[in-house]
Amino acid sequence: MLTLIDALWHHEVTGLKKCRYHTMSKKIKLFVYRLAYILGFFRLTRFFYRNHLRILCYHGFEINDEASFRPPLFIKQETFRKRMALLAKHGFHVNSLADCLSDLYKQSLRPDTIAITIDDGYYGIFKVADPIFQRFMFPYTIYLTTYYVVKESPVFRLVVQYIAWKSSHKNISYDSLIAFGVEPVANRIRENYSLDEVAEILIEYGEANLEESQRIRLCRLFADHVGVSYQDIVDSRILSLLTVDEAKSLSNGYADIELHTHRHILPIDSDGIRKEITDNRFVLSTISRSETRHFCYPSGIWFPSQGPVLSSLGVESATTCMPGLNTDSTPPLQLNRFLDGENISEIEFLAELYGFSELMRTARNYLSRAKKGNDHNN
Repeated sequence: MLTLIDALWHHEVTGLKKCRYHTMSKKIKLFVYRLAYILGFFRLTRFFYRNHLRILCYHGFEINDEASFRPPLFIKQETFRKRMALLAKHGFHVNSLADCLSDLYKQSLRPDTIAITIDDGYYGIFKVADPIFQRFMFPYTIYLTTYYVVKESPVFRLVVQYIAWKSSHKNISYDSLIAFGVEPVANRIRENYSLDEVAEILIEYGEANLEESQRIRLCRLFADHVGVSYQDIVDSRILSLLTVDEAKSLSNGYADIELHTHRHILPIDSDGIRKEITDNRFVLSTISRSETRHFCYPSGIWFPSQGPVLSSLGVESATTCMPGLNTDSTPPLQLNRFLDGENISEIEFLAELYGFSELMRTARNYLSRAKKGNDHNN
């Protein structure tokens, strides 16, 4: 018993230490960024990296309380408006992704150029982001995953997680899960589960076993049981994607619509890749005003072996979620991006735009390689 208590205490303390370490690390980073900005280092790195392409990445735009639910995934309207104002104020040039990449690999990229990309295609683009893009006359690219565009239902995985986050309930009994029609695997069966555990079980079960109509029913049962209105989620469309007509409307304006797979997953095998791109492209053919040639890896997960298959399907570029700037030597199917969200402070955003973050990454990589070399020699 004492051993178990010691182990739990060690785990708790270790967790607290990690949390405090990350908090302190963040504070130090922000202090360094602010000091570097005041001392003029940002201007120096901006000049040094002026011919590098910056690609910004966004996901969702808050309609209700999504930014509190998932700060890295959603950004508040006012925060996003300030971001776009910063681009204009600091003299950065926003161009379409296609034009940026064409100029980059022709070595004719205009200094301080930025491309703006948005993954998935949440309804918030139509309601929140596009009016801001129109105000600043900024072109942008939507990587649109199309399964939920066609289904016109909220994203199952996110809805389950949101319900668990929104509810004031602390746990659910095993009997309640059985009433939902879901039974955990044998090694996870016990009397009560936290809502986060319930969400994990429901997502795993729903994605593996249910059709979309059955997933919707499961979400309703879960939401009713824990006192959350599923209908409010549906009506507000906070976790829904664009409809075909909405996406088409955006495509006729400042947005380019590009590939992001149909089911938000890119398999390893060639046939699976072809099916995802073909299904995605079929839906986009009714939306996009031009041929779709640019792609974003779902969740930033990619493997070099996928590249030749994508190229054979006419994909000319693919963006990752790896931070960094891009040059004409960056492989076009391994483009770097900066993921902005409500969790990113203004000084961090500026550090990325001005290239100071890139300098820090380069320095860390150099020191890491040097340390490995010394360890190997010793």
